[in-house]
Amino acid sequence: MAVEQIELFSADECAALISAADPTLWTSARVTDNGSAYGSVDANVRSALTQPIPSTYFDPVVQRIVRAIGALNSSRWRYDLTGLVAWDFPSLLLYDAGAMDHFTQHVDAGAENSTRKLSFSLQLSDGADYRGGDLIFGGVAGLAKRGRGWMTVFPSILAHEVTPTIAGRRFAVVGWIHGPAFR
Repeated sequence: MAVEQIELFSADECAALISAADPTLWTSARVTDNGSAYGSVDANVRSALTQPIPSTYFDPVVQRIVRAIGALNSSRWRYDLTGLVAWDFPSLLLYDAGAMDHFTQHVDAGAENSTRKLSFSLQLSDGADYRGGDLIFGGVAGLAKRGRGWMTVFPSILAHEVTPTIAGRRFAVVGWIHGPAFR
């Protein structure tokens, strides 16, 4: 499997980031494979809430993520990477059981996002705090770790999904590292 996982943040750091989220900023997450410049909301495909990473946390969180992904890329994939892009910054996500939030199987790179090379999901919640909401690659055999502070990194062309959240709430930071489009 082309997935790497690394423990990157402490439980306290994850809890602080969740606590810093502004309850008034949550908006419905969008899907971008529909030809629209910014995507649209389609709860049949993706049901989750999103907001920017709180500004006081953005630089330290993103810098640590980018450094870790750079090291993984050097030893694992060796993709030509340029880094983050302003129009596609990482964001905070919330999957809530009340809405059975989920994201059907998809890939992160496509016609609208052809420069996405590596995707990441940083688990902020304790895995015991929710049921469902699993990040999976090709079925249960490709289940991402649910440990608080663990980051999963994978090529943006790898199909994955988030199963419906059936109890509790799952928080994560997700984003993409860009580079020249795959050929």
